[in-house]
Amino acid sequence: MKFNFERKTFNIGEKLKVGVISDSQLSPARRKNETTFRKNLVLSLSSLKNQGCNMIIFAGDICNMASAYAYDTYMDAFKSVFGEKMPVVQSIMGNHDYYGARTAKGCRRLFLHKTGDSAFTHYTVNGFHFIGASPDCAKMSDGYRKILPYLKNEIEIAKKSAATDLFLLRRTILPKIPYTAAMIGAINRFLTRFRNIRML
Repeated sequence: MKFNFERKTFNIGEKLKVGVISDSQLSPARRKNETTFRKNLVLSLSSLKNQGCNMIIFAGDICNMASAYAYDTYMDAFKSVFGEKMPVVQSIMGNHDYYGARTAKGCRRLFLHKTGDSAFTHYTVNGFHFIGASPDCAKMSDGYRKILPYLKNEIEIAKKSAATDLFLLRRTILPKIPYTAAMIGAINRFLTRFRNIRML
């Protein structure tokens, strides 16, 4: 299985101000009344808008269980807060976004269909590199084992662009991957090629 990263470049014409949120845990089905989870997402987005954020990173667990309704709620929340002046939005999947009756591949396909973006992204915004690496399954302890070679490739691409600042968006701590100490050491040495690397 291949995990190809979608690459996009944005030049937003103003100083970059990034807001990071996660874990909206949106309901998989319509409820009689608006849920607390949707209200909290709207409040969080409103707060980031009021602070002047022109990029929003959503670090996983959009849904409580993967569903078209939860993703529609997510997209509608952004539209209700930002209207036509949408910031750059980079989202990854979390373990809850894999819960439900679908296969992992089916969950990623639903994420793409409803958000319009891949679960694996590499955005360059005002020259800063943001790599969004979703886990490949619901298992928090094993969600990056298969993705790691593709992730290393994206980091190499950022390095070749003469980037010195890299933000790596992931759902779990990468050293927990069940690899040998030598491989983890190699990854850490690889990451130190950047002057500034921040794990989000």
